[in-house]
Amino acid sequence: MGMRQLLWPAAVAAALLAGTLQGAPPRAAVPVAAAPVASVTCAAGVWKASYYANKKFSGTPKKSLCDTSIKKNWGSGHPVGIALPNNNFSVRWTMKRDFGGGGPFNLSVAGQDGIRVWIDSKRYINLWRDYSSTQRKTVRVIVPAGSHTLRVDYFAATGKANVSVGLAPATTSDRTAPAAPTAVKAVRGDTKASLSWSRNVEADLAGYRVYRNTSLPVPLNTSHRISGSKPRTSNSFSASGLHNGTKYWFVITGVDRSGNQSRASASVGAVPADTTAPRPPTDLDVDTYPEENALTWAPSQDDVVGDVVGYHVYRSLSATGPWTRLTTAPVAMNLFHDAKAPIGVRAYYRVTAVDEAKNESTPASASGTRPDDGSVTPPVPTGLKATAATGGITLGWGDNPAGSGAHGYNVYRSTAAAGTYTRLTATPITAPQYQDSQAPVGSVAYYRVTAVSKPDIFGVRHESAPAQTSATRPVPPDITPPPAPTGAQAVLNYAKTQVSVRWDPPTDTDTVRFELRRYLKDGTVQQVALSSPLFAGYGDRAPDAASVDSYLISAFDAAGNRSDTRVYVRWDSDAPPAAPTGLTVTPDTSGVALHWSGNTESDLKAYHVLRRDAPDAGYAEIASVPAGTTAWLDSLPPLHTELGYEVVAEDKGGHRGPPSQPVFTTALDTRPPAAPSVARTAVQGQAIVVTWDASPTPDVAGYRVYQSVDSTDGYALVAELVKEQRSWTDNDAAPGLSALYVVTAVDYSGNESKSSSPGEAVRPYPVGVAVPARATTLASAIVDKGVRLDWVASTTPEAAGYLVYRSRDAVGVAVADNLLTPTPVTATTFTDPAGRTAPRWYYAVVTVDGSGTRSLPATVRQDIDLQAPPMPSRLSAGLHTPPGYLEIQWDNAIAPGSDTVGYLVHWSATLAGPYTPLTPGLLVPTGPYGTFRIDSPPTGWSFFQVIAVDAVGNQSAPATAQAHV
Repeated sequence: MGMRQLLWPAAVAAALLAGTLQGAPPRAAVPVAAAPVASVTCAAGVWKASYYANKKFSGTPKKSLCDTSIKKNWGSGHPVGIALPNNNFSVRWTMKRDFGGGGPFNLSVAGQDGIRVWIDSKRYINLWRDYSSTQRKTVRVIVPAGSHTLRVDYFAATGKANVSVGLAPATTSDRTAPAAPTAVKAVRGDTKASLSWSRNVEADLAGYRVYRNTSLPVPLNTSHRISGSKPRTSNSFSASGLHNGTKYWFVITGVDRSGNQSRASASVGAVPADTTAPRPPTDLDVDTYPEENALTWAPSQDDVVGDVVGYHVYRSLSATGPWTRLTTAPVAMNLFHDAKAPIGVRAYYRVTAVDEAKNESTPASASGTRPDDGSVTPPVPTGLKATAATGGITLGWGDNPAGSGAHGYNVYRSTAAAGTYTRLTATPITAPQYQDSQAPVGSVAYYRVTAVSKPDIFGVRHESAPAQTSATRPVPPDITPPPAPTGAQAVLNYAKTQVSVRWDPPTDTDTVRFELRRYLKDGTVQQVALSSPLFAGYGDRAPDAASVDSYLISAFDAAGNRSDTRVYVRWDSDAPPAAPTGLTVTPDTSGVALHWSGNTESDLKAYHVLRRDAPDAGYAEIASVPAGTTAWLDSLPPLHTELGYEVVAEDKGGHRGPPSQPVFTTALDTRPPAAPSVARTAVQGQAIVVTWDASPTPDVAGYRVYQSVDSTDGYALVAELVKEQRSWTDNDAAPGLSALYVVTAVDYSGNESKSSSPGEAVRPYPVGVAVPARATTLASAIVDKGVRLDWVASTTPEAAGYLVYRSRDAVGVAVADNLLTPTPVTATTFTDPAGRTAPRWYYAVVTVDGSGTRSLPATVRQDIDLQAPPMPSRLSAGLHTPPGYLEIQWDNAIAPGSDTVGYLVHWSATLAGPYTPLTPGLLVPTGPYGTFRIDSPPTGWSFFQVIAVDAVGNQSAPATAQAHV
């Protein structure tokens, strides 16, 4: 066999790819070889060819490549570039192809040697033998819609080898319509719409038809077809001549060469719209004023003859933007006032014309600088924050932007949110922050920050509303130690059995306790327990007292800061006084009485009393008495512990002798415990429950409850309880009456505390008893005759009247002791003539019916002003000549808080009176000064009194003046 050629010319291959084997190409005089495709993965609709060096398609293919068609003639040779023998080789072609709507096809083959053809799993052609000449065969096949796999097997035996395969639509009997076009899109335009869709894949597709309607569905008839009589081969279409604002619906169909038309595609809609912008405005001008920038422009040429509906105005701080639109809707006038234009900064403007379709023209541009004359109030500063530290409070805020008109900031501080604010900045500051190093420590500081303008033509700065915040400056940690102990001395007694350590008591308020350490001569350091935190002395009787070298006295404050004083032991070589003898102690109700025998030394100066407050505590000095005194009363001894007492004698040289023999006792407890704070009451069902807080005294053994019904006096004991029980239930109180309760604490020694504050409750009547409704809206008012009460009547028809009560205390008002009306009043008003005799009264009104059943009380408090107003000040009287009248003048009390409402003027011919009123009523102050004029004064001396009167009628002491005519 001779050399064989591979593949068809490229132009023929492209035609077969597009038309899917729609016919045999013309023979080429000289076949042109096509280069093998490197990849073995072929696109849909392209054959994948695998070449084998045997007839059984066994083993690995010698080569795989992509063919756009099958029409091969290798003569007596083999495919070029593939390692195959000239005889006994095979080729397998496979292809997956979308057949669209499917239909009838003519499957044609021609070849020498064996050919088999499958569509999916069905074999349609079987010419499988060694032929000596070219064999041909055509079969009619019906291909279903969709994608299918084609397979061609060919083997070359001996001699010549050629093969061709074709698959073409059988149009003469095609009744299968194409598939409906997909992915249809419509894009609106100005009086038009642009349509596009995906191409169909049918081999026999002739083109597409386009239909239009203004409603759904779109009919598929010639009156709605807009693509012409012939199918369009393009997959796009422009529908023109449409009306803007009208919605149009479109569908696409596919048509094959047999005239079969597909179903309509999915409908798509489009509303053509005006997309042509109007012509721009012209002659934009910016007039600048302190209060605004005023913009004017010549209208667009389309304003009169076109569809311009108005103009949009834009502003920027840069000629290139970004731009902020100032108009929420187009303005119809060719004028715009920009009252928010930046101050002192050039503003750039653009104005566009807007038509009915909201198309905007190109802009007209101009700029201007709004003058800054200080007349505009700046905006409120934003982002104000306060950061507190021990060094002060730092305020920070957002700097007002350029053009805001702000030329600085003022900072104010107050101790209350609604209080008086003090300005902290003498002049406006320019930085957006302020350090307040004088902020109060440990309390809230309230701040206000305002922005201020430059001075206007009158020199006035305009100030914004304030931004507000608050912060608390923390209390700095206490790192200052208290004063070091002073006056320290440590004296080892003559017998070397005790060291007396003393120092001055603290005179400062910082020291809260002392500590004492003992330093022995061998370097040992020992902590010494003091009997009281602030005792300034200690008698050290350590077994090795003679071995003590020094003591360290440490003072501590509440923060733990410490100051030390070191004192070295000094031995007193002089013989001290002897130890006192005969010490006795006697506890009684006054305390613990001490008696001892007097010493006989001639130079005796004093005796010192020492006490031990617990068996494991040391002795501490608690008192000193002069020589000759041999008794002392410990009036406040600790209770409930064994006490030890000693007495030490001291001579005039300061030498202290050994202590007396200690005596021991326990003080009698005669101190009452602290009372519970208040008895709380609550009604639960038909009972009254009384509760209270525990007494803070540690030796409380229990509590006593006392009750008084319908009286503030005559409390009777009703319960004794153990200390763990702090509530009691009263099931026996008389119903309808106010019951008062107090609680006392009792300690283990039988001492009883004072009474708690009283609690009050009214036990309900039994179920079934009709209780009248209480009076409502009880109100009180000060009148000339006392205090007037008014109320709204009870809603109970059987109400017989009302009992009125008055008390100085808020608890226990409605009890018999306070009754003002022994007989019930039937009116809904009552005047208490003695109501103005105390600074405050509590009133109660109780409704009663004919059987005496009482309602709960309605209560009100009335504060009575008994404080006289201040006496008028700077009173003077003088004669004016001419014309000869007397004028009296004084300072009016018009300061905030003054309750003076007027003045009375009295006259007398003598200083002692009597005085005659000159004013028929009050002279009401109208300014800072009060005056009164006498046009025909009597001759001789005139004496005047001016009296201030407040709102409730209280009169001041008289101010006096005199004049001579």
